[in-house]
Amino acid sequence: MLYNGRLAWLSRDTLLVAAGTVFGDVVVWKYHFASNEMSYGRHDMLCTLTGHEGSIYGVDISPEITRPDGESVRLLASCSDDRTIRIWDVATGQQSTPSDTRPSEVTETGFRPTPDYDAQETGEDAVRPVATAMGHISRIWGVKFGLSDACDTFGSNIPVYSFGEDSTAQRWQLELDSGA
Repeated sequence: MLYNGRLAWLSRDTLLVAAGTVFGDVVVWKYHFASNEMSYGRHDMLCTLTGHEGSIYGVDISPEITRPDGESVRLLASCSDDRTIRIWDVATGQQSTPSDTRPSEVTETGFRPTPDYDAQETGEDAVRPVATAMGHISRIWGVKFGLSDACDTFGSNIPVYSFGEDSTAQRWQLELDSGA
């Protein structure tokens, strides 16, 4: 069950889609629009981000950012019932097999315990957050990058805003070094 989602255009015919689930995961995929009326659109599943211990109430996708070393990143912020904000680099997410838009096989959707990061897969396929923050005293309803859509480079800090059930808005500073 999806609670929320965010879209970002990657090109004229491709969307990046991120959706938070009631089960604590963030699902990320690309949608490619049909090239003509006789074809189907298709989607490429990129990754499922795990680690939150509660429902995902908000996600945001940054514009593509060029780091000082020239490498590009696209960040995704997620917030949850667990009172954390997690920042992910979705430009490095591993892609699974492409499929068309017809219904696909259903995955398990029951609640389950969230494994510790130390117990999770550590291979190249594992997508781990580049940052985690906790500062609200109750669930976090929304998260937003403080960047314009025209952002192509950044200084030393990226602003991130969160909005909680505790009636506060918080401003965070994300600092990515050139190797993160």
